[in-house]
Formats: sequence, C-alpha cells, structure tokens
Amino acid sequence: MMHTKTLAIFALIITAACFPLFSISARLVNVGIPSLTQVAIRIGIGLLLTILIFQKNINWRKFTRISVRDWLALLLMGVVGYGISTYLTTVGVLHTTLINASVVGNAEPFFVLLFSFILLRNKLDKISLPTLILTITSLIGITIVSTNSLLPILSKFGVGELYILGYAATSAFYIIGAKLLSNLLDTTEVTVITMALATISTGIFAFLNHETLSLSNFFLIPVAGGLVLGGILNVIVMPLQNFAYKHIQGVLASQILLSATIFSLLYGYLFYRELPTVFGIIGSIVIVGSAYLNKRFST
Repeated sequence: MMHTKTLAIFALIITAACFPLFSISARLVNVGIPSLTQVAIRIGIGLLLTILIFQKNINWRKFTRISVRDWLALLLMGVVGYGISTYLTTVGVLHTTLINASVVGNAEPFFVLLFSFILLRNKLDKISLPTLILTITSLIGITIVSTNSLLPILSKFGVGELYILGYAATSAFYIIGAKLLSNLLDTTEVTVITMALATISTGIFAFLNHETLSLSNFFLIPVAGGLVLGGILNVIVMPLQNFAYKHIQGVLASQILLSATIFSLLYGYLFYRELPTVFGIIGSIVIVGSAYLNKRFST
C-alpha cells in the first residue's frame, strides 16, 4: 500500500495537470460571461457536483461545531485563497499565454514561504536551506519569463503577468488557511465550505461591480463547454488539494505544483499553437529544475 505522503504527491501532480485546463475554461466562458460572474458560476457548478457525488462523506452536523478559529481559516481559504485568486488568474490568462500564466503563477512557493513566516510564525531556520535557495531561484526564473529578459526590469511586466502574480499571492492563503484548520472537518467537508464561500463572495463582487449576464449566452457552445469543464475540474482538483495539503509541508506542496508549467506548455501548443520565447524556455527550465531538486532534497 502506498505511503500517505506518496499519495499526496500523486494528488498534487494530477492537480498540476488540471490547473492549465482552468485557464482554457476561463477563455471559453469569457466569450459570453464576465470574469467575476463566470468564476462564481464555475465554482458554483463544482460545488453542486461535489455535494451530489460525495454527499455520503459530508456530516452536516459538524458544521454547527466549527470554531471561530476554523471559520476564519475557512474564510481565508474560500474568499481569498480560492475566490479572489481564481478571479485574478481568470483575468490574467485573457491577457497572456498559458505558459506565461503558469510560470508566473509559480511564484506561489515564495508567498507561501513569506506568509508562513508572518502568519504561522514558522522560523526560517525550520525551513531547509535547499528549499529556501530553490524557492528564490524559482523567482529568478519567473522574472526571466515575465520580463522576457535576463535582467529584472519591472517595467516590462505585462498586464496579464501582473494579474497572475496577484493570483500567486492570494492562492498562497489557501495553503496557509489549510494549515490553520483543526482536524474537525474531513477533506470533502472543507471542499464544500470553501467552494461555497468562494461562490458567494465572487457572486457578491460581481454584483457590486455591476456585471451583467444574458441567459442566452449560456447556450453558446464555448460558454457551455467551458462551464462544464470548469465544474468538473473543481470537483477533481479541490478534494485532491485538500487531501495533499494535510500531508505535505506547504512550501514543498507548492513546489510540486510547479510541474503545471509542463502541462501548460503542452496544452498551449495543442489548443492555441502558443510557443514560448527563448527566455520563456530558460525561465521554465530554471523553475521546473528548482521544483525537481527541491523534491529530491525533501524526500
């Protein structure tokens, strides 16, 4: 029987393969539905499917026993780490390539490291030196891709890349929140609550932003296909993530997810004929190499 940590690693690799597909879903739905609204709908569909498929694993009575501390962690995960981060990456992929979106999104380990130090009070001496060095190395690779240069010229950052960088910062809060949770809720229950919070919060933001929605747009083939794809992906990814985050250290988990870069390169070429630049290739090699070496040092 596989060790729990090994299963968690496999869960994250599957998650990494699914991440770029969220970008494809966002592009499809954007044909007829605004960004915040589509995020709320996509996550909402995933929520309904999760409840229908995993209803036997949900103990609704537990929800009445959730502590204030756990609710704060769940709000951090659902609103910031899931809802806002999904919106930022949705807008980002509309203004850049899949590979660039994936590469810049790989800044997440840096933010996990930073927020772990600030919020979880994890001392830097508890984090291995190789992990610290490789996380910083990943940032160098991200800068190369984002600026299309070997020099860190911030003015060269594109609009899409800036949105994706915001995604990396906010998505780190999902991992941080997961570490703050008690053991009261299981993986499915955490998934249902965070998805519900993300759906409600992005729906409210869409209303406040005066986004409009035409029901006829739901019948557009790209929109319908994108919504179905997004809903299914949420059902697959969220339980896998929540399971993995319980059994793997946060920085290592986010490093493993850097492998999404490879899948982004594949999907980008297959569906959009997107090819990386020379600097994109260099930066991607630096990032994926850092993730691989970090995994070797952590096992």
